[in-house]
Amino acid sequence: MTVAKLFIVNFGGACVLVWAYMMGYLQRLVATDASHIGLLIVAVFAAGVVSTFLQARKVDKAAQKSHKYQRERAKEAIEIDSAHLSDLRKLLFIFGVLGNAIGLMIAFSAIKSGASAQEVSAGGAQFLAGVGTCFSATVAALSLACWTIVNIRILTTATDKLAPEYN
Repeated sequence: MTVAKLFIVNFGGACVLVWAYMMGYLQRLVATDASHIGLLIVAVFAAGVVSTFLQARKVDKAAQKSHKYQRERAKEAIEIDSAHLSDLRKLLFIFGVLGNAIGLMIAFSAIKSGASAQEVSAGGAQFLAGVGTCFSATVAALSLACWTIVNIRILTTATDKLAPEYN
């Protein structure tokens, strides 16, 4: 049941991504990411989704056990095994802030005092690239972190229901 819930939520999220792609939003995010930290953000998110589904399979198997002590032991093991998902969620936030900082560093490194008109023009392009990195990393990381929070909540709720007091 948990895997099915996760599938429905992630299918909905995938539909939103397809819509964003069709509207050109994803291309803008990729095009403006001068540091390519977005690839790292997507990789961390993808690892989190895979791990969440693997943990959900464990929850579904444990829910089929009839003895309450087996379910309680399985619940404890799953909680320990899935603790890293909270760290992945935090990493997404950290990478969003890191991408923001990298983007600002790129942007402000373009500003030079006493520059010629040609240097100012080239600096303006670099400034815009830095601002693009700043915003694209933040939008990507925070959006995917919110998605991860929903996945973790589904898994946590299902894991909590393995406890004897729910049966």
